Amino acid sequence: MKLRHSVLALTILALGGSVMADPFQKAEVTRAVNTVSLVENEKARPASVGDTVLGQTFVRTGVDSRTELKFPDLTILRLGANSLFSFEAGSRSMELESGTLLFSSQKGEGGGQVQAGAVTAAVTGTQFLIARFKNGTVKLVVLEGRVWLSVKNNPKSRRMFVAGQLVTIPPGSSTIPLGTTIDLMRLISTSRLLEAGGFGPLPGQRLLLRIADSQQGKIRPLPDMLNRNQQAAQITRRIIEANKPPQAPPKPVGTPPKPPQPIPTPAPPPPPPRPMPTVPPPTPGPTL
Repeated sequence: MKLRHSVLALTILALGGSVMADPFQKAEVTRAVNTVSLVENEKARPASVGDTVLGQTFVRTGVDSRTELKFPDLTILRLGANSLFSFEAGSRSMELESGTLLFSSQKGEGGGQVQAGAVTAAVTGTQFLIARFKNGTVKLVVLEGRVWLSVKNNPKSRRMFVAGQLVTIPPGSSTIPLGTTIDLMRLISTSRLLEAGGFGPLPGQRLLLRIADSQQGKIRPLPDMLNRNQQAAQITRRIIEANKPPQAPPKPVGTPPKPPQPIPTPAPPPPPPRPMPTVPPPTPGPTL
């Protein structure tokens, strides 16, 4: 299976330099929820806790599925639903072709290079979430530490993001937009790649909670949460409409019937003609 490349490339660099530890050779599956497969030579088999993942193996998750991988240096990777991931043996380079990845590596424990499509990420002592969508859009949320982003077709466009910030880079973008401060506490308590998804606490969980508590008051709702609220409002309106009692059908509107016409009373017959009186002939007058 060949790695595919997209137009967008992000370079994520932790401040203070990148301290590279021993290269990755293998990882262990420490959690597998629902459909998780290991794909090698284009042949897939179900993944189980304790399985070893080598460099030539892809990890794929299905709908409503997630998994966790742990490397020998305690770097933790978690994949959300509909994800495809692999790493290159003998290096510390990883590839996220689709889906969502949580990367967690504590300071001093080594970092790595994370790619989302053509995304290159060089990190150390950083914890973040990165997602790549089918249309090429990339989203990143910094959980802890500082992350630098740049676009491949414009390397000078470089911007730093800190814990609690979310940034969305549309496909084909030549600049890095400004980030948004989100409710990190809400994200920590609801994300399916954290304890809400059945995972144990991250090694730096206490630090994450302190950061989340300190940024309260600077937050805005997550865009995805806004979309879910709008969908919930639409569903509520549909339920209300469905539960309304049926109304009687309106009476048809037509020409009102004419009131009954009275039956005409026939006129009485005219009285018979009165006989003319007989006039006697006139009496002859005197002769002159």
